[in-house]
Amino acid sequence: RVRHLLQSLFTCLENPDEQVSKMALQRHLKMLGFDADHLERSDRAYLGVLGRRGGSVALETISCQIGVDPLTIRRDIEPLLIRRELISVESRGRTLTQKGEVYVRERKLAP
Repeated sequence: RVRHLLQSLFTCLENPDEQVSKMALQRHLKMLGFDADHLERSDRAYLGVLGRRGGSVALETISCQIGVDPLTIRRDIEPLLIRRELISVESRGRTLTQKGEVYVRERKLAP
């Protein structure tokens, strides 16, 4: 994920040898759909599903709701959300942690 983002950033640079400023990086991430918390659309959609459904949610349900296959969710979305302590993955499904509930509520990702 990080390698892909860096490649896309350097592809957009006029001079590949120039140093990348923090502002240029932030502008590029925003253009790619990342928010101030460095979560992208699919991350926010995932959290929104958990917030709307409440309780434990099956991986397949999340996959159908956000239009991302289960392998991609497990490989690309969940590791970041787990490290940020926004979700918990258990045998019965995925749930928001207390920190995740606050995040979803503050950013209005679910009604």
